[in-house]
Amino acid sequence: MDINTQLQWHWQTVITVLKTVPFWVYLLPGLAMPVLYMMDQTAISPYLTKHYAEIFSPLVLAVALLLSVIALVKNQQMFYRWVGFFALILFLRELHFVGTNNGFYIGFLILMWWASKYRETLQNDLFSKKILSLTVLLIWVYLITKTFDRHLWDSYMPANTNPDLFEENLELLGHLLFLGLTTVALIRSRKN
Repeated sequence: MDINTQLQWHWQTVITVLKTVPFWVYLLPGLAMPVLYMMDQTAISPYLTKHYAEIFSPLVLAVALLLSVIALVKNQQMFYRWVGFFALILFLRELHFVGTNNGFYIGFLILMWWASKYRETLQNDLFSKKILSLTVLLIWVYLITKTFDRHLWDSYMPANTNPDLFEENLELLGHLLFLGLTTVALIRSRKN
């Protein structure tokens, strides 16, 4: 396949994703932020800190990785390999070893290329409306989290707001959404 054909194929994947995923999915992370802010004003505020997020995040991702491995053992189809690779790169990134952050970005690009290249094979799994919407939502949450990590919103935050509130808890929300994806994969692996 020449480069123009490949670019057209991947561009068609982007169009497919945009046509499949409902617009409201892109709004959900924005709705989570006021909820987090209100929760930060309550008695659970001490549990919304970076300290607790750094404890829960690896645990959630470890469970997600375990579920993806179980699903992959039960069913060797490409979708389960894709989810397993996603779980692995997320889990390794969360461990914060030297190189895992850059490794995650490389792995994520490979993951997106893989999904696009095998779009037809993944049509009934990853590209089904529900799974694709969940996947786009969790990726969107992670992308928004990175904007907080880069301190792009600091000047817009209410006074006395913990700068880690949104970054760490949106990232944890992304991990929980990924746990949902691996749970769906495990359920689907048992049916196939």
